[in-house]
Amino acid sequence: MKKRLLAVLLSITALILTGCGSEYEVAETIGTKNMKIAAFYLEPPVNSKDIYQVTTYASYVFVAEVVSYDKTVYEDGDGEKPVTYYTVRVIENIKGNLIRNKEIPLTKAGGLRKGTKHTYLISDGDTLPKVGSMYVFAAVVKNGELYCSMANTVAEINSTIAEFRENAVYQRYVASCENVIEGIPNGADGELSKYDSSAR
Repeated sequence: MKKRLLAVLLSITALILTGCGSEYEVAETIGTKNMKIAAFYLEPPVNSKDIYQVTTYASYVFVAEVVSYDKTVYEDGDGEKPVTYYTVRVIENIKGNLIRNKEIPLTKAGGLRKGTKHTYLISDGDTLPKVGSMYVFAAVVKNGELYCSMANTVAEINSTIAEFRENAVYQRYVASCENVIEGIPNGADGELSKYDSSAR
């Protein structure tokens, strides 16, 4: 009887640990292709399928490596509106002038569904960055912080740091920043990030 009770208790403990997941487990899992995705609706301020509108609206467009996953917080009680916090290192600025080669925070709409490490919630067509990978980010500024919310604000560059400028994804974002869309608010005219090189 005691052995059976002990086995039940161990099973419950394992379920609890699996449901919550340590930060290490989350960092290893988040952004991978094998996770279940549940889309949630975020009304984008521009047409997020149009990269030219996204980069016009963005305050900063830059290449950065994801250094760490820091935490997930929830904007509602049921865990259906997660926000994920990362630390990134800016490698190159495409639009704007963030400080380079230093670790700075970045916030991303979407994240793990509360109580599980197997499903993440993101807006349609969006993606969550994975620790150790390199991306082009198109971020707006919220209270001085960098924030990516919609599709096409995170695009992975499958390349080395030495060769990323030859990558088609990088070149696409460079071209889009050279063509500002009329009628779309230009984020470059707005608030500076706390991590802007001119703000230090």
